[in-house]
Amino acid sequence: MESTRLLAFSDAACNRCAGRESERMSEGDRGDVRFEAMTDSELLRAYLEMRERPPERIKLLLIHAEAIMEREEEL
Repeated sequence: MESTRLLAFSDAACNRCAGRESERMSEGDRGDVRFEAMTDSELLRAYLEMRERPPERIKLLLIHAEAIMEREEEL
Protein backbone atom coordinates (compact mmCIF):
# COMPACT_ATOMS: atom_id res chain seq x y z
CA MET A 1 0.00 0.00 0.00
CA GLU A 2 2.78 2.45 0.90
CA SER A 3 4.59 1.82 -2.39
CA THR A 4 1.40 2.50 -4.32
CA ARG A 5 1.03 5.84 -2.54
CA LEU A 6 4.69 6.65 -3.20
CA LEU A 7 4.32 5.94 -6.90
CA ALA A 8 1.05 7.87 -7.12
CA PHE A 9 2.66 10.84 -5.38
CA SER A 10 5.73 10.55 -7.59
CA ASP A 11 3.58 10.47 -10.74
CA ALA A 12 1.48 13.42 -9.63
CA ALA A 13 4.49 15.43 -8.49
CA CYS A 14 6.43 14.75 -11.68
CA ASN A 15 3.46 15.66 -13.85
CA ARG A 16 2.88 18.89 -11.92
CA CYS A 17 6.58 19.75 -11.91
CA ALA A 18 7.01 18.85 -15.57
CA GLY A 19 4.06 21.05 -16.44
CA ARG A 20 5.63 24.02 -14.69
CA GLU A 21 9.02 23.36 -16.26
CA SER A 22 7.44 23.06 -19.71
CA GLU A 23 5.73 26.41 -19.27
CA ARG A 24 9.04 28.04 -18.32
CA MET A 25 11.09 26.50 -21.11
CA SER A 26 10.99 27.66 -24.68
CA GLU A 27 10.34 25.07 -27.37
CA GLY A 28 14.04 24.94 -28.26
CA ASP A 29 15.08 24.31 -24.65
CA ARG A 30 12.94 21.20 -24.25
CA GLY A 31 14.80 19.13 -26.80
CA ASP A 32 13.50 15.62 -27.28
CA VAL A 33 12.84 14.83 -23.61
CA ARG A 34 9.59 12.91 -23.26
CA PHE A 35 8.50 12.22 -19.72
CA GLU A 36 6.30 9.37 -20.93
CA ALA A 37 9.41 7.50 -22.11
CA MET A 38 11.24 7.83 -18.77
CA THR A 39 11.34 5.07 -16.16
CA ASP A 40 9.88 5.64 -12.71
CA SER A 41 13.40 6.06 -11.29
CA GLU A 42 14.30 8.59 -13.98
CA LEU A 43 11.12 10.54 -13.30
CA LEU A 44 11.78 10.57 -9.57
CA ARG A 45 15.37 11.69 -10.13
CA ALA A 46 14.21 14.48 -12.48
CA TYR A 47 11.61 15.62 -9.95
CA LEU A 48 14.12 15.67 -7.09
CA GLU A 49 16.67 17.52 -9.20
CA MET A 50 14.05 20.10 -10.20
CA ARG A 51 13.29 20.55 -6.49
CA GLU A 52 17.04 21.16 -5.99
CA ARG A 53 17.55 18.36 -3.48
CA PRO A 54 21.18 17.57 -2.53
CA PRO A 55 22.78 14.82 -4.67
CA GLU A 56 23.43 12.57 -1.66
CA ARG A 57 19.76 12.85 -0.64
CA ILE A 58 18.64 12.02 -4.18
CA LYS A 59 20.87 8.94 -4.20
CA LEU A 60 19.45 7.71 -0.88
CA LEU A 61 15.84 8.33 -1.91
CA LEU A 62 16.36 6.53 -5.22
CA ILE A 63 17.85 3.49 -3.46
CA HIS A 64 14.79 3.22 -1.21
CA ALA A 65 12.31 3.95 -3.99
CA GLU A 66 13.86 1.34 -6.28
CA ALA A 67 13.72 -1.26 -3.49
CA ILE A 68 10.02 -0.50 -3.03
CA MET A 69 9.38 -0.70 -6.77
CA GLU A 70 11.22 -4.05 -7.02
CA ARG A 71 9.10 -5.49 -4.19
CA GLU A 72 5.97 -4.21 -5.94
CA GLU A 73 6.99 -5.97 -9.17
CA GLU A 74 7.46 -9.26 -7.33
CA LEU A 75 3.85 -9.25 -6.15
